[in-house]
Amino acid sequence: LGMQIVEDSAMYLDHFGLQCPPFEETTNPRFCFEHAALKCTLDAVEAVVADRGGMVLVEAEPGSGRSLCAQVLTDRLPARALLLAATPDESSVISRIKLLCRGASPDDTDCDRAANEESSPATEIVAGLRDTGVSRWAWIIDDAERLDLGELQLLAEVAAASQAETFALTVVLIAAPAIRARLRLPELQSLTKCLVRVPKLERMQPAETTGYLATRL
Repeated sequence: LGMQIVEDSAMYLDHFGLQCPPFEETTNPRFCFEHAALKCTLDAVEAVVADRGGMVLVEAEPGSGRSLCAQVLTDRLPARALLLAATPDESSVISRIKLLCRGASPDDTDCDRAANEESSPATEIVAGLRDTGVSRWAWIIDDAERLDLGELQLLAEVAAASQAETFALTVVLIAAPAIRARLRLPELQSLTKCLVRVPKLERMQPAETTGYLATRL
């Protein structure tokens, strides 16, 4: 059955003169069409990353291309980019970030020493990032409305602590409007004060579909 599917797919591509399937089930930044709203959002995030970093909120309705925006940013940003998804079927975003820090510092590093001294998780993460020698980091977190209160607080602490470091860190939260309720919590007041809000990622306009189809085909 598998071989038959491959053969049928090859015949389909050959018949229409295509090099690859034009309408895949998952997003593919290779076929990204930068409609006006997407370009505005990408440019705004890039400007923050090129500056000193910080925390950025990209708000977008479901179906407006949030995951594609996250993938394009990961490929394009002038920084060591890490794409994370706040999905229930994976380990927490913070756990994966901590593993990144420890994996980048296998020897007796500041990250290890900070852990031994029982310093805060934020201090441990910042020390690990420092040890990588990377001058500019970008963490793109898709479905960020699923982050819990503790994760948002820790991300804010890490972003704030990195401002005094030799490296720059930008945390990009790509989220549905549901995140607004979370950000109104008193515990996140310090985060909301320093949060950079870029233009909302709107859906493609009907007049732009011709350009989109040309890009895909």
